[in-house]
Amino acid sequence: MYKKIEPVLTNIDELAKNCGLFVYSENLNGGYGCRSKSKEKDELGCCFDFDCPLAYSVDLAELKKHDDYLYKEYKAEYDEKKSTCSEEDYSIDFWLIQYRKV
Repeated sequence: MYKKIEPVLTNIDELAKNCGLFVYSENLNGGYGCRSKSKEKDELGCCFDFDCPLAYSVDLAELKKHDDYLYKEYKAEYDEKKSTCSEEDYSIDFWLIQYRKV
């Protein structure tokens, strides 16, 4: 059962270490396996932010709410790349907003 928590900014590796669904798998997704109920019950799934039952991808606006230092760092990086991508398509690697726990 998933329990709602106050949304918190977390690194993907920190989430994987504490989430209870993560399983290291050498053959899947760079080692990021998942045993979430949303996956096939008899097979290990991959850990991806776009279908995680515990967290979601962070965007610049959300990052600004949680960590001003990281926001400024990623905003500067985005400003250098904005001619090649929109803010909605800009990816903030390794950071998620966790809103549930197992």
